[in-house]
Amino acid sequence: MRRFKTVIIEDELQCLETLELLIGKFCPEIEIVGTANSISDGKRVIIKEAPEVVFIDVELPGGNSFSLLKDLDKINFKVIFTTAHERYALQAAKSSAIDFLLKPINKEELIDAVSKLKNTVNFGNRINNFIENLNLPEDDHRIAIWGNKEIEFVNVAEIIYCKARANNAEIFLTNGSSILSTKPLKELEQVLSNYNFYRIHHANLINLKHVKKFLKIDGGFAQMIDGSQIEVSTRRKGDFLKKLKIN
Repeated sequence: MRRFKTVIIEDELQCLETLELLIGKFCPEIEIVGTANSISDGKRVIIKEAPEVVFIDVELPGGNSFSLLKDLDKINFKVIFTTAHERYALQAAKSSAIDFLLKPINKEELIDAVSKLKNTVNFGNRINNFIENLNLPEDDHRIAIWGNKEIEFVNVAEIIYCKARANNAEIFLTNGSSILSTKPLKELEQVLSNYNFYRIHHANLINLKHVKKFLKIDGGFAQMIDGSQIEVSTRRKGDFLKKLKIN
């Protein structure tokens, strides 16, 4: 069995021992080669052990894990964050396609995160994208779009709307191009709803900032800045108009 050399960086002894126990019982592909409990100690262990995987707590003595990662010359290992702070784990992680484990760590979520390690691609780009998003204004945030052969990073402000295509979704951009995502529209909605996107129809998720007109024909259509006319479902029309501040 292929085993991943792994370092754990965690300042709470009980959390460290719990994670080591769970890994030992349920994740035979993980080989723990070192642990650390601070930013400085974590950097030293990473340089010394050259791990393939790092489990790292977000909040650490001397700063946070993001500053540690930014301080490294190169991120040539995969990262699984652990945190007690849900605000980190939901929006930012999904937008950059990286894994967070919420404390107390659930064994099923741990097993799922470890199973993804075998198929992880472009991880250095993904972690850098996540760290950049933390320091940028919202309009400059980028999200990871999963394709068949690659993961593409797209500025949120450049997305006009997304359209369901069976179990996939097509993303239409301000430059006139589109990208086919292998993720369903529902998963894109979970990420983009934090950026002023709204699902006006079961098949369409739109960027409210790119609505040019509301057309009062055949029940209602949103006309986007690219000229696209997207049907507004009857059930969602009232809420949609409120979001546009139309009485």
